[in-house]
Amino acid sequence: MPFSIIGAKAGQEREIQKGLSDSLIFNLSKIKDLKIIPAKDINQYFEKEFDPVLAGKSLKAAQVLTGTYRVEENLVRVNVSLLRVSDGELEWTETFTV
Repeated sequence: MPFSIIGAKAGQEREIQKGLSDSLIFNLSKIKDLKIIPAKDINQYFEKEFDPVLAGKSLKAAQVLTGTYRVEENLVRVNVSLLRVSDGELEWTETFTV
């Protein structure tokens, strides 16, 4: 799912959001036991508010990877969460700085 941005400069949001999603989809699709929803199917969720669990149900996904990111000077801080679609429970969460 598209990640939400926190505190980006005007014009950066869409570029960073799309880049993160594309990179995650590309890299996670290399894991053979993982079923990844194609980027074209999640495009409808860009630039609007959405409930990740309801979106996951609509896409017939078992889990949804969602998160936020913040641009801080030359760094991007990414908070990632994996939610179980059946009940909305948090399965995993992590913060990365890149």
